[in-house]
Amino acid sequence: MEIVFENKEKYTLIDVTGRVDATTATQFDTQFNEHFSASGEPVNMLLDLGKVEYLSSAGLRCVLKIAKYCTSKGKKLVICQIQPAVFEVFRISGFNTLLTIVPSLEEAESKFD
Repeated sequence: MEIVFENKEKYTLIDVTGRVDATTATQFDTQFNEHFSASGEPVNMLLDLGKVEYLSSAGLRCVLKIAKYCTSKGKKLVICQIQPAVFEVFRISGFNTLLTIVPSLEEAESKFD
């Protein structure tokens, strides 16, 4: 798994590649915590899951932590480009009704206007 954080004008892009499972979820949490504790000011977040081929329940917990962080700071979280197999995990868990999920990066960016 690889995570790239890119600070944009209206949000931080979190671009995830690979598998987010019980083995990599701790790494995901650690990198998220390190990045956002170092950056200081809370920001809106765009989580791009277009290159995630597998997401387990541990991965869902990571996404939920990000959502809770954003909510607690009064910021938005938008998730985009979810692959069909990964979206099915969101659907089965009901997360697709709790989170803002859009098909494209462009549509996700428009949510911050």
